[in-house]
This record gives sequence, C-alpha cells and structure tokens, in this order.
Amino acid sequence: MVAARPYSEGWATRALVAVPVAALVAIVAGYIAITKRQGPTPTDFLTVPFVSAYLLSMAVILATSLIERRRIKSLRPALRAAASAGLVALGFLANSSIGPAIFLAAAFAIAATVVSIMSALRRATLIGAAIGAVLSVAWLAFGLEVAWNVIVCPPTGQSSGITPTGVHYDCSDGYLTIHYTQ
Repeated sequence: MVAARPYSEGWATRALVAVPVAALVAIVAGYIAITKRQGPTPTDFLTVPFVSAYLLSMAVILATSLIERRRIKSLRPALRAAASAGLVALGFLANSSIGPAIFLAAAFAIAATVVSIMSALRRATLIGAAIGAVLSVAWLAFGLEVAWNVIVCPPTGQSSGITPTGVHYDCSDGYLTIHYTQ
C-alpha cells in the first residue's frame, strides 16, 4: 500500500488536467497543418505562430500545475484558472475554425480548476484564480493586438489594406505609409 503525500491530488483531477494538455498539443499540430494547406502566408503572418505558442503555453501552464511540490499546490487554482480563461477567450475568437476543439479542452481545464478551488476554498485562492484568469486574457489580447498590427511590405510592387484593428496602410516598393484617421 502506498500512502498519498499530504499535498497530492487524486488521479481523476490529474486526468482532468492531462486531457487538455494532450488535446492542446494535437490542436496546435492540426492548426498548423490546416494553415499550411491554405496556401500563401496572409498579411497577418504572426497570428498563426502567436495562437500556436499561446495554446502550447496554456498546455505548459496546465502541465506545471501537476507538479507535486508544496509551492505548486498553492498555485494550482491560479494556474488552472489562467489556462481555463485563456482557452475560453481564444475559443470564442476562433469559433469558426478551431474554437470547438479549444472549448472541449477548456471544459476539462475548467473542471480541474473548480476541483482545485474547492479543495482549498479561501479568499486568497479565489483572488489568485481571478488574477491568473485576468492576466491570461490580457496576454492573449496584447499578443493578438501586436500580431494583427505588424505590417510587412513586399520589396517591390504596391499594395494597400486595413489591419484587423482598422489601421489603413499603403506599401510602395518596400516603403510603408500608415494613414491615421480620426
């Protein structure tokens, strides 16, 4: 008979975390494969790498929450809440493509978050979980804002367009002109 460590989790909770970790790795692989088949790189060429890195970082955060150390145990609710909130937010944004798969992973992460919070129900636990969730969504918003606003002009030729955030631009033989409107 093996005695459980005083700060260890049950196998069911660990499975609730392991499922989205594996699912997120598979989602990223599928997402990259799908975008590679779609042809030439779009003008917002940083979106796919950012979304892939964000999903993998959510998997790493969830996997980190499985580490059996006293310090990690106190951070589990915050780590899992961060991953859950980030996955739900990204799931809404990617609803027409990989969103449903992200929502499925988020459902398992949310279940693990609830178990973690309920096992250490204190004000500090709830505050930590809320802070983790806000930071994760803020990181997503900041990353997408940067990814959507990077403009690269081709070395030759002319083009113009509007970024997803509404910035108008013109490219002429490698030179970028941004038109700010009020």
